[in-house]
Amino acid sequence: LKTNLGVEAYNPNGIVHRAIRMIKEKFPESTVCTDVALDPYSDQGHDGVVEDGKILNDVTINQLCKQAVSQARAGADVV
Repeated sequence: LKTNLGVEAYNPNGIVHRAIRMIKEKFPESTVCTDVALDPYSDQGHDGVVEDGKILNDVTINQLCKQAVSQARAGADVV
């Protein structure tokens, strides 16, 4: 589900979060590294939140922070 805010990026039941948990469950000693980016989840195709053709930096940073924290909570060792 793609949206301008890319909310799926921090969905704890999303594909990345499920994959992190599965990897850590199967290989608990592994180090899982992830990346934050909104473009896979954005209906605008940008790595930032867009309004009236402009990237909203503060809103984008907030969304990326939510994504980073959610990946860490899912078990990522390095974000």
